[in-house]
Amino acid sequence: MPKYQLFTKNTRVCKQRILRQSVHTGASLVVLLLFQCCCYAQTELTGTAYNKLTDSMLPGVNIWNLSKGKGGVANSRGQYHIDAGENDKIIFSHQGYRNDTVVVEFSHLKLGYNPNMTMAQQTLEAVYVDEAYYKRDSIQRRLDNKEIYDMSEKKLVSRSGPTDGVGVAISPGSFFSKKNQELKKTKERLEEEEEQAYVDFRFSESWVAYLTKLKGQDLRDFMFSYRPSYKFCRKNDKLKMQKYIMTKLEEYHAGKRKTS
Repeated sequence: MPKYQLFTKNTRVCKQRILRQSVHTGASLVVLLLFQCCCYAQTELTGTAYNKLTDSMLPGVNIWNLSKGKGGVANSRGQYHIDAGENDKIIFSHQGYRNDTVVVEFSHLKLGYNPNMTMAQQTLEAVYVDEAYYKRDSIQRRLDNKEIYDMSEKKLVSRSGPTDGVGVAISPGSFFSKKNQELKKTKERLEEEEEQAYVDFRFSESWVAYLTKLKGQDLRDFMFSYRPSYKFCRKNDKLKMQKYIMTKLEEYHAGKRKTS
């Protein structure tokens, strides 16, 4: 075979090989891109919680994915992230605010969701809030979080029952599962918020201001320094609470005199 024909044949073979490699490389790139899209598909909802009235960031908001049974808490700047997918139901809650509930859409996963928390109806205009007001607000908070409280923990109990026929059988695997632990933590946070709401009711700023005649920074310092515990508030009636406040007022003034 002449040299020029051999050269032409080899050139054609090389072109075919390059073409096959290009097609293979292109197909590989397409597969890789599709794989990356699948791997990096949004499975997390992120955003920042805000106080709707002041438009300021709201820290400490509780987040609960009702569909997946997972929870979390917003950081000091109101930022949060939680595992979520399309159509998951997410509940945002915070002491003193109405719940914000959203059903996740694709746009939420792509762009984020910023809950605007609305403050619950204020009853601090009254000098001393009646017990009925607290009970009403407490019931409303319970209703707002009903879906979380009602989430069944039936996995903790074995359906087959105990082998000896006495009592109930507990499933250790379910008890220590991540989902049940997160549910437990969320309920604990809600219970802590309810306790603090009760302290706010028994030790309200309006009532303390009325009794002590403190204002501005003095009132804020007093409220912070002498805030009673939940157990103390539960154990003492209105008269004893009033005595506590007046006793602490004397202590507060004595401390101010020493530092002046």
